[in-house]
Amino acid sequence: MLDDEREVIIPINDGIFKCSQFSNENKLNKKYRGNNILCANGKVIQIKHIEVTGVYGHSFMQKLFNFMNSTKAIKVELEEVEVSLEKIKKQAICYLKNDMGMAEPFLPQIKKIEHIESEILKADSCQEIFKVFHIPNEEDCLDVMV
Repeated sequence: MLDDEREVIIPINDGIFKCSQFSNENKLNKKYRGNNILCANGKVIQIKHIEVTGVYGHSFMQKLFNFMNSTKAIKVELEEVEVSLEKIKKQAICYLKNDMGMAEPFLPQIKKIEHIESEILKADSCQEIFKVFHIPNEEDCLDVMV
């Protein structure tokens, strides 16, 4: 996910579309609405709206646990969007540089930034850009909106 507020790239898994630790729907939308998600298949999907629907969980015990931890169930409206390849390249390079400059980056990379930047600039599609990144295992990706 290209996080416009923090200007970083955050690896996510599909759990992020199910729950959040924000209880305020307005703050949640302010933070995430409009962010683009670059998918492995090359599609770009944008977060259009997020609705808090209650406490996350299926069983009573899950709901009780999640109530105590302020974890809310959410419904996320997504839409495939057309974004220029040049814009995605610029965002990816800028956001990755910002991320790699952090003490604990969201998307740590094995290769040097110069090599990654060169590969992004050579990419002919969003799918090729996605392949440039070292994506962590699914369990190490963000799975809740915080």
